[in-house]
Amino acid sequence: LQPGRSTPPQQLTGPPFIATIPPVAAILREVVGDRGDVISLLQPGESPHTYEPRPGSMAMVEHARGLFYVDDAMDGWVATFGGVRKIPLFSMVPENMRLEMTARHSHGNNPHSETDDPHFWTSPLVVKAILPSLVEALTELDPDGAETFQLNAAAFAEELDALDEEISLMLSPYDGESLIMFHPSFGYFMRAYNLEVAGLIEPSPGQEPSPGHIIDLIHIAEELDVRAIITEPQLPEAPARTLAEETGLAVYILDPLGGFEGRKTYAELIMYNAEVILRALSGE
Repeated sequence: LQPGRSTPPQQLTGPPFIATIPPVAAILREVVGDRGDVISLLQPGESPHTYEPRPGSMAMVEHARGLFYVDDAMDGWVATFGGVRKIPLFSMVPENMRLEMTARHSHGNNPHSETDDPHFWTSPLVVKAILPSLVEALTELDPDGAETFQLNAAAFAEELDALDEEISLMLSPYDGESLIMFHPSFGYFMRAYNLEVAGLIEPSPGQEPSPGHIIDLIHIAEELDVRAIITEPQLPEAPARTLAEETGLAVYILDPLGGFEGRKTYAELIMYNAEVILRALSGE
């Protein structure tokens, strides 16, 4: 139990707070504390890009205190739920901390989208930046919980600072190194720790890479001395494996969503990915 954090109750009561995906649920749990249960609609291993709401979820959400999601581009299917207040967390990210969803090096026939990248939670300091707005939103839903939310958010902010410092120290020997990512899920993490996204295998969800795009990535890997290729458990392995065969680079698996044992809390999820990236950069 962290200083300032509310004592966990023996039994949670009242309507739950609903999150669309496990990382949103993990952030909420840190701030909600003993004011209610937090439930993720997506189960571990599911993708928000292909998720279809289940009938049972409809009834659960209808009676929830609030439905927290990322934004319309990622989990806009929240629009299918009625009768509940919907709170988009990405709208709480300060403008000067937002990233465009683009790789540093994009080649002609596969330009990357330049819309805002919604995967803000991969940076502890960006998560810290949304806490005041998150406390405000929770307080509107549960005014009696204001003090609990403020105390929990303050304690969580300290944890996020410590987590950021630990990861910065861990990855500092690899400042400026490059990785090829499958999907633009870790841009905020890579920026936070001075790493480069050399290219994306799948710039948009469900967009299969063309042979020409794979050839571009092979050239990028050679030109930039890319350290490794990154894929994700929610995505198909074949394109990453094909690129690995052509470049001789190893493939490592990051998990942007978590929810599995050992990746349930926010700190567990981010540290798990930091350690995978460390192995990828060091060639372990």
